[in-house]
Amino acid sequence: MLIFVCARLSQSEFRHAPHILSYVGTKITLRQGDGSLVYSSVPPYAALLHEYSTSACWEDSLRLCRFAKDQALWACLAGMAMTSRELTTAEVACAAIGELPRVQYIKFIKEQPSKESSLAHMLLFSGQVQEAEATLLQAGLIYQAIQANIDLFNWERALELAVKHKTHVDTVLAYRGRFLQKFGRKETNKRFLQFAEGVEVDWEKIQAKIEMELSKEREKAANASVRSSVSSRR
Repeated sequence: MLIFVCARLSQSEFRHAPHILSYVGTKITLRQGDGSLVYSSVPPYAALLHEYSTSACWEDSLRLCRFAKDQALWACLAGMAMTSRELTTAEVACAAIGELPRVQYIKFIKEQPSKESSLAHMLLFSGQVQEAEATLLQAGLIYQAIQANIDLFNWERALELAVKHKTHVDTVLAYRGRFLQKFGRKETNKRFLQFAEGVEVDWEKIQAKIEMELSKEREKAANASVRSSVSSRR
């Protein structure tokens, strides 16, 4: 995303290895190698967008980006919206800069069966892997924590969690086997070989178990929502 948010000024304005002295609002002051000062400016949209986002004025942010038609501005909005966990705005912004994989992942986050899973995947989106796993484990979502590590190819951690919590060892072995088969490789990890000897891998049973886990998570989230609604009415 960083490559989208860089603003470039023409070199014809500067010479003698300038460096930035100050950047206030839209005004930039640079000192050149010969000691002379040069002044420049940037469009006001970035500062205005920051003001809108910190005030959670997301509709105003979208209108500004549509008016400016600036890819860097859309990228900034995408980042700020994700940081604020404003998924709908982030989805629109990522689509505007053609980041389709991110759009798909945001949709995946929105489809998660519980708030805890959504939060964990937002943390994963931001590269906060340990925090995401901790969120899932604290919520008792052991399968989701295991699956998150599988998706990141953290195989040993996925197996460690499965063994510790005595669940989904077959799931880890199944995904690991599929991964190795895809690349034409054989298992060499002694720990995986050890568990493979005593665990049956049946994809039909694994898929049924996964669906049951997700169904339980949805039900738990729905019940929590109902309790919260009743409590607020009191």
